[in-house]
Order: sequence, then C-alpha cells, then structure tokens
Amino acid sequence: MSPDKHLFSGTVTGTALLAATGDKELAAGCFFGTFICDIDHLLEYAKFCIDSKRKPTYHEFISGSYFAEKKKICLIFHGWEYLVLLILISKLSKNHCATGLTLGYAIHLVLDTLGNDCTAKGYSIIYRNHVKYNIDRICINNRKHGQKNIHTKNTMTMETEFG
Repeated sequence: MSPDKHLFSGTVTGTALLAATGDKELAAGCFFGTFICDIDHLLEYAKFCIDSKRKPTYHEFISGSYFAEKKKICLIFHGWEYLVLLILISKLSKNHCATGLTLGYAIHLVLDTLGNDCTAKGYSIIYRNHVKYNIDRICINNRKHGQKNIHTKNTMTMETEFG
C-alpha cells in the first residue's frame, strides 16, 4: 500500500478512535502509527535517486517502481519485530499514545501485507536481511511471473520481462 493511502487510513482510524473513545492520545498515536514508518520509503527512494543520479518524481516514488529497478527492498522501519517491541513498550508503559502507535503500526503492517505483493515473512527484518533484501525472494509475483515492477496490487502496472 502506498504511503498516501496509509495517511488516509491513519486519518480514518484516528478519527474513529477519537469518536469512539474520546481519548486524544490514543487517537493521535494511532493516526501517526499508521503512516510514520513510511519515512523509510522516502529515505530509500532518496538513496536510489542519488545512487542512480536521477531526478525524483512523485509518480515513481508513490508507485514504488524503483524497487524493481534496484532489485532490493530494505524498508528499515517495516518489520514484525518492531511490532513485538511496540506491544511490549505499550504494555509496560500503559501509555495511551504508545498503545495508539502500536495499533496504528499493526494496521499499517496488515494493510501492507494484504495490499502489496510482499509475503508476510517479507515484512520481517530478519528474513529480509537473510535474503539480502532481494526483491525476488520477498515479492510473490516477482518469483512467479518474472515481473519487473510490483509495489502494490492497486497502483502498479505489471510489466513482464518481455515488455
């Protein structure tokens, strides 16, 4: 799922939590938790543009097409391992903002798993490191169909190796 869609989902879930509970800290944490980890997309895309000496474009950034070109997906802030850590922090601190952040981050990972081409284990930092961030080991359609460019099921065009 693209970062702009996570911003939308954060707005919806944060607003719903605020309406349901009246808890501003919980709602704000959830709002930020649904999209703040996507800062790693910006970092990864900036590095790609610098390394490839290319001018950044909004379309290329939102589509995620650069992942296939570089054949790797790092996304250092996307990982089930962080969710476990956030759950522990939330439980121990009993802080409503931390609980909201944890909920938002969980929503983010679930939406990514459902809306993107990556496998559930592709959202594990340990697994991605193990496969050296190789897109063909992380993304389903890259393995099955030899497709060059798949970030999200909804926003990407699927181009085969033949054209």
